[in-house]
Amino acid sequence: MVVTEIKNDSLFSIYVKNNGQKDIQLIPQDNKLTLIQEALTPDKKWKPIEFWVNSDCGMSYLKEINVKSGEIISLNSKKYKGNFKTKIRFKLLINGKVYYSNSINASINKSKFEKSIWYNRFKEMYYPDKSESEVENILFLNK
Repeated sequence: MVVTEIKNDSLFSIYVKNNGQKDIQLIPQDNKLTLIQEALTPDKKWKPIEFWVNSDCGMSYLKEINVKSGEIISLNSKKYKGNFKTKIRFKLLINGKVYYSNSINASINKSKFEKSIWYNRFKEMYYPDKSESEVENILFLNK
């Protein structure tokens, strides 16, 4: 289960609870879980406003987190600001499975729905031989 709330003007708090019967081993990348934000577009469709880039550096995966059955872990994420009122949710990838948080009222700039210069740079650098849909599946955690 993934739950989010507004912590303050610049951060969201995200809580991840292991509802399963077994412990879960999480291997964060550079101390971050595989997590992105999505927002509702003006036509009420969920669209990513962030993307995830996997590291190929072995040093990025040194830490492991053991989440026991029933245990809750917490993390924070940046809260964007803008003049477009919408809803935000978080998309979390754990062991090949996608989990979504509750949605929460927020405001962003509509430009967040556009693919950034960084998205295109990572796409060209790491995935030059993949189609646009394959790259989107990777960077937007579509499994």
